[in-house]
Amino acid sequence: MVIQLADAPAHGLDEIGGKAASLARLLAAGYRVPEALVLPASWFSPWWRVLESTEAWSRFTRTREGPWREPCEALQSAAACSPFSAEMRAGLDEVRRQMASWGEGATCAVRSSSPEEDLEAASFAGGYATVLGVRQDDLEDAVRACFVSCLDERVAVYKQQRGLDVHRPRIAVVVQRQLDPDVAGVAFSLNPITNDYDEAVIDASFGLGESVVSGDVSPDHFVVDRPARKILERHAGSKGVTRRLRPGGGVDRSERDRSGEQALEDAQVLELVDALDELEKLYGVPIDIEWAYVDGALHLLQARPITAWIPIPKRMQTPPGERRRLWADGGLTDYLTINAPLTRLTLDLTDRTYGAMSREFGIPYQEIADPAEDFLCFEGARFYGDMSPVLAWLSPKQLAAPSELSDRLLARTLLNLDRARYRAQRGRSSLSGLRLLRSACGMLVPLARSLPKTLLAYVSVARFRRRFAAAHERFDEAVRSTTEHMSVGRVLSLVDEVVRILFDADVLAIYPWATAGAWIEAWRRRADPETRQLLDQVNCGFEGEIVVDMGIEMFALTRLLEPSDFEDLDELAQRIEARDAPEAFLRGWDAFLTRFGCRGPLEMELRSPRYGDSPRLLLRQMSFMAALGPDDDPAHAHARNVAQRKRAHAALQ
Repeated sequence: MVIQLADAPAHGLDEIGGKAASLARLLAAGYRVPEALVLPASWFSPWWRVLESTEAWSRFTRTREGPWREPCEALQSAAACSPFSAEMRAGLDEVRRQMASWGEGATCAVRSSSPEEDLEAASFAGGYATVLGVRQDDLEDAVRACFVSCLDERVAVYKQQRGLDVHRPRIAVVVQRQLDPDVAGVAFSLNPITNDYDEAVIDASFGLGESVVSGDVSPDHFVVDRPARKILERHAGSKGVTRRLRPGGGVDRSERDRSGEQALEDAQVLELVDALDELEKLYGVPIDIEWAYVDGALHLLQARPITAWIPIPKRMQTPPGERRRLWADGGLTDYLTINAPLTRLTLDLTDRTYGAMSREFGIPYQEIADPAEDFLCFEGARFYGDMSPVLAWLSPKQLAAPSELSDRLLARTLLNLDRARYRAQRGRSSLSGLRLLRSACGMLVPLARSLPKTLLAYVSVARFRRRFAAAHERFDEAVRSTTEHMSVGRVLSLVDEVVRILFDADVLAIYPWATAGAWIEAWRRRADPETRQLLDQVNCGFEGEIVVDMGIEMFALTRLLEPSDFEDLDELAQRIEARDAPEAFLRGWDAFLTRFGCRGPLEMELRSPRYGDSPRLLLRQMSFMAALGPDDDPAHAHARNVAQRKRAHAALQ
């Protein structure tokens, strides 16, 4: 019923939980780990038998998607009253006996150890309870607090978000000798902010590490170049809260600004980096640890895989110590705006699109012998662009300028790049030397071809619009000429048609728009407040915006049904399928799907269902609009913006 830490792995993860398994692994690897005992998951079986017979448990298991607060609180209240069985009390007596061997007056830290905790896919950081400075007499309350925490609302929500079984709570408890450290904190084997594999990050403060883990204190912060063993950044925190063990049990909390004192010596910082290097090899993934120094000796209190990091494919990585490469995630740009895994078809389509665009521009696409020099990478259900070669030739300010109008967040991100750290050396850049010259010469041909057509947009808007419409009609005809069930090859071949339209029409239309946008922005910076307001108004309320039109028509559709129709979307979908709805609504519904059926949430991922595939998808968005009043009609708001834009244009003229 009570397991020694050294023997814990033999009992399996489901019995001892993630925290105990990790501590046992550290102990077996030769690290200083405070003595510990494990109360396994089966030790709590009597409590589970009682809980599973209660109404609170029935209510908890009936809850499928939340909200979780009320069922979890009811279950916690029931768990807080569960009596210890005779066998459980015998186990606690054994724990107390072994605690006595740790030294006179020794206290313990009682920590939860769920089988789902501290794993690579889920950390549950801060979700389960830890009780510090526990005396032998208080052991029962501390163990109960850890058990009750596995029924917490935060744990249920975290499990649901990660696809874990909410209705199968299970927990073990670690009882560990409590250290009274001089300094403690946390450390990461990669920089979790920049995803830099070569950097370790350490946060440290005086006393118990709980002050750092809980966010109660502003700790000292160190960033270390691991291959060079060099401290790159050193920020002194106020360390205004110190927690120390109270003689006889419990924890004392004191407040005093200690920003003038450095918690760690440089040698200790590097010792922690060495430990991180070894542990990353041991676990095979980036790792974070909780650590403590007692009388100058390093002790490890916890180790777990970092969950908040981005795995980078091997061919995108540079060897340790070499110049870094800065990768931009293409899925998060305006092109896709998606943070979900991408299918191979979507990646192939994107790859082909870039290849076709490169050919139109006369730029050789990924014709590089060394794969380490590829500046686009389609790997790991994502695609990335290497910004380092661009930074060799353009400053962050120059790089950010084109995004000022379309994506302010991207512009601010680019402006804050550390160019010195990430730019490629010009001699080794994939855009360097003869390749750059070849690309520049290749671009002259398409530019010379498009220049007369572009000038037409400045000289005669009407003639330009006719050419624009004709180009799009040719593409529409190419799509209409395909069979209903086209092959993947045909889908990909249409990419070439799309790119031709981009260069025959769309890109040519962007040139005058970009010119006007840059001119207006320059004017705006030095304009008086009244003129600046007019310039802002002339930049919104455009007619023909397909997303605006879609929202207007969607809202209008909701007004052709009763609000009560949206209470059961499955039933409403069946009625529409059976054509059992008002005639005016069905005509509007058919017209909407004819025009917008190919659209849908996350539509740039080809796997994502469209409105034409899933009527319920459209009905769900409409249900949100059904609750709005007449004053929220997007058609009225758009009409006001259009009228305001025209008035502003006339005033500026």
